[in-house]
Amino acid sequence: MTNKVELRIVERALNRLSNDGYQVVQASDGEVRYKVRHAQEALDVADGGDMAVFFLEKPGHHCSLFVVWGEGEDVISDFSADCEAELDRISDLIYA
Repeated sequence: MTNKVELRIVERALNRLSNDGYQVVQASDGEVRYKVRHAQEALDVADGGDMAVFFLEKPGHHCSLFVVWGEGEDVISDFSADCEAELDRISDLIYA
């Protein structure tokens, strides 16, 4: 099971991206990629492994968050270029 601080950080990032028009469409537990309908379903799919990838879309844009569970506040280890500006703008809200 993933620790609560990490889950909160990833959940905040997904929610903030969602507020900016992105929709979580797929999540991977590191082995299998699953279609999902919302952030909570994506978190449920990805929780429990060593890593996860969340795939988000909005018209004309795709965003991926790469997560390594067990890294504490550095749980979001990488992200695609499309969501870099979004995450930079909201990082103070994610890590609050």
